[in-house]
Amino acid sequence: MRILLIQSYLGRKEKPVFPLGLAYLVRNLDEHDVAAIDPNVLDDPFGSLRKILNDFRPEIVSISLRNIDTTVFKDKFFYYKMLSTTVNMVKEVLPDSKIIIGGSAFSLFAEEIMRRNPQIDFGVYLEGEETFRELLSKLTMPAEVSGVYYRDGENVSFTGLRYHFDFKNAPLPRWNLFDLSLYNHPEGIGIQSKRGCVLKCAYCTYPFLTGKGLRLRPPEKVVDEVEDIVGKYNIKYFMFADTVFNLPQRHAEEICREIIRRRITAKWSAYFSLKEMKEEFIRLAREAGCYLFFFSPDGFSDRSLTILRKEISKRELTHVYNMVR
Repeated sequence: MRILLIQSYLGRKEKPVFPLGLAYLVRNLDEHDVAAIDPNVLDDPFGSLRKILNDFRPEIVSISLRNIDTTVFKDKFFYYKMLSTTVNMVKEVLPDSKIIIGGSAFSLFAEEIMRRNPQIDFGVYLEGEETFRELLSKLTMPAEVSGVYYRDGENVSFTGLRYHFDFKNAPLPRWNLFDLSLYNHPEGIGIQSKRGCVLKCAYCTYPFLTGKGLRLRPPEKVVDEVEDIVGKYNIKYFMFADTVFNLPQRHAEEICREIIRRRITAKWSAYFSLKEMKEEFIRLAREAGCYLFFFSPDGFSDRSLTILRKEISKRELTHVYNMVR
């Protein structure tokens, strides 16, 4: 089948983020004819989308919805509103095509998004690497595929949860799915060393989206991926797109040592847990190329930190800040 993968358009110009989810997804689609588009890096997002729809004529159009909104109080912007524009264009150009939606933002509001957008035929819930491929082989029998929303007459039905797949042995993303040079800026290209999060922050969706247990990739495979993008595509910056890089700390240390051993010079950033930061590890990460440490305390009093279930005190937070500084 001809399949078009679309990274959902945000609706305004922002620093582009490489569609890592689609790059993982396409590794399981070797038997299909696949094209992809990220409107967020194009000067004419919807004009370019219309052109590829007309030229490629896909039978399946899959949309990855990554964000609903900015989640930033001082910069409120609703990305979701672009979804209906995309869906309407697909059905206008190719009324007989099937639309499949997935992505983290979809999974957070899956049933509501399906109800609000009746032109969407199927929804892939949570991780899509296995679900999407299986659904393609059973489009007329979606009820047989776990992790799928589908239309049953006027109703929206769900086939039930699918177990998390074996991320440890997942193949490398297909980096040439998109032009990497368009994302070659700090925080533009993500590497995943694990999926899942063991923290219990009161507000966070990551344990829901990726699981409450950790699925670690071997450090050698992680650094193989780093070496691949740095060597083949001349990437100068990347970030570890883990919920938290230094949990467990030994895994992060092994990755840092492997980067140092291979003499990889690209700079990187990551999100770190405050409660596991030690000076020795900070120096190791710096030596391995970390130039930017992200933390997410989200409060600066013992009361707020307790309410947010951050498992750290204001005193400990201040100590880590001063140590990293």
